[in-house]
Amino acid sequence: MAGGVRLVWKKIAVLFAALMLVVGIWMTALPTSAQATPGDPGPSTPGTWACDGADCKFLNPDGIAYTNAWVLDKGKWYYLGDDGLMARTSGEYTWYNETGIDEKWYRFSSSGAMVTGWVETDYGGDKRWMYYDPHGPHVESEARYINGAWYVFDDQGFMIADRTYSIDDKEYRLTASGKAHIGWYYDGSYWYYHGSDGAMYKVKWLSQNGKWYYFQHEGRMVANNWIVRNAKRYQFDATGALITGARWEQDGSEWRYYGADGASYSRQWLYYGGKWYYFFSNYDEDRGYTHHRMARNELVEIDGKWYYFDQSGAMLSNRWHQLGNSADEWRYFGASGAVHSGWLLDKGKWYYLDPADENRMVNLAVPRIGNAYYEFDASGAWTGRSYAAGEGLPPPK
Repeated sequence: MAGGVRLVWKKIAVLFAALMLVVGIWMTALPTSAQATPGDPGPSTPGTWACDGADCKFLNPDGIAYTNAWVLDKGKWYYLGDDGLMARTSGEYTWYNETGIDEKWYRFSSSGAMVTGWVETDYGGDKRWMYYDPHGPHVESEARYINGAWYVFDDQGFMIADRTYSIDDKEYRLTASGKAHIGWYYDGSYWYYHGSDGAMYKVKWLSQNGKWYYFQHEGRMVANNWIVRNAKRYQFDATGALITGARWEQDGSEWRYYGADGASYSRQWLYYGGKWYYFFSNYDEDRGYTHHRMARNELVEIDGKWYYFDQSGAMLSNRWHQLGNSADEWRYFGASGAVHSGWLLDKGKWYYLDPADENRMVNLAVPRIGNAYYEFDASGAWTGRSYAAGEGLPPPK
């Protein structure tokens, strides 16, 4: 090899690349990971090849061999090592006869030209496939899209085939040819799905043909079961499709309600059939796991207010309700359903729901309310008698 070739020292490229871009001087780029392909040759650097058989050096006009430098000659890349000798492979390609340059691994042919693309190499007697970037280094520890398919390479640069393999927190299912499986996969027990990038769906939704599917952390599709995501419960049929459409669901003695999107109501009100209902989240601090059930036959605090739901689950409003059998367990629930607190005028009579006593109705007592004492009978109604706070308690009847 002789004549005009382009040679670029690595040190010059590092120190002056930015300057050359600024002043507009064009230079041939080195094969680095930032390049898609090496550039075309620019103005020739003077020098000649000097070969002793297959061992070649590139000499400057003073006859001194260039070292640790890349040479671009007739559209092919060559590398000159510490001793000035052109890197090349003698014999078959093996994993052991790559050339390490700047912590990356390259392969050169017997003629010294840098090799790119697919290469079958020998590794302890086994034939293994490797792939070399257009800019030279072999691909390792990554998934790479090559000629319309995804392939995965281990940390030694070998293509993975006929197995599952995880890299960068993604799991791939590789065929015997090394191509990553795309789409649905059934292992005999469970269904899985691999996206267009070959990665297995995990903790992820899939929308397909108007239906929704969900895949758990190990990649299995949920079928004939339910999950809780973002505080909502979702139910799936035997095919794995999310069950959608507004509906009630009975689970033993408990009830749930699902919206049109398939999500259960969670910490959420429902107005249905002229009545209000309330549904817990999956977990309630006071009740433990409530599994999105409907509140029923219980007093519930919601956003700082108390409501009562009867046996059917309907919220009480505009009525009295006795919690338990004790006479002092009466409360009144107003038009909004929230428990009433303080004075209440009902059917021409005054009652007092004590906020200091969980809004229980006062009866058979003479409590101080504000600056006066008020007397209430056994029904809880105010007798009409009150006494200024400074006058003392009234005499007994």
